[in-house]
Amino acid sequence: MTGRFSLVCWVPRIWRFYLGQERKVFNCPSGEIETQWNPPMDFTPSSPTVAADMKAVGYEPPSQPGQQWERPLVQENNSFFSYSYNGYGIRMTFWDEPHWGLGGHALRGRMDDEPQQCELPERKITKPDDMIVLADSDADGIMDSYMTTARAIPRARPGKRHNGAANVVFADQHVVRMKSERLVEEDEVERRRWNNDHDPHQEAW
Repeated sequence: MTGRFSLVCWVPRIWRFYLGQERKVFNCPSGEIETQWNPPMDFTPSSPTVAADMKAVGYEPPSQPGQQWERPLVQENNSFFSYSYNGYGIRMTFWDEPHWGLGGHALRGRMDDEPQQCELPERKITKPDDMIVLADSDADGIMDSYMTTARAIPRARPGKRHNGAANVVFADQHVVRMKSERLVEEDEVERRRWNNDHDPHQEAW
């Protein structure tokens, strides 16, 4: 989080370091045209600190002096995206401990009261074959790139694009199509899938 922008970390890192900067894999074939990642170069960081943070999480800086940055992966209103990432688990927290998802914020805390939230090491995932990583988003422009089961944020839940279901990628890389309503039910089986320690954390329901 930097000022009024929340920098999306997982997309530029995968795109830049593992996919040869191929964007099509992020676009669901069943999604509307506005959910496709085809960014214009029209964003100017509000300060050198914002620019430095963007570089740190994997954004490509402009190649020419005076060029602008790509805008759509800076979360603002109406920032559409096809897929969402389990950064938080069943509880949507920013700087609070513990962090049950895969790591919502990859930047270190800048203030004294902000703990360091980095990407979760693979060894920290207790049961990879039952840990949700990615799923189809609602693609409505609101919290499209992150998801949680937290009641307070109902718009940050898996989408229903495929006849009421979402394609879900697990940490061991297998994919299952699951009913979206089932994914967010308050029962131990479903809630375990969202948390890196595979504990349902019923105290947070």
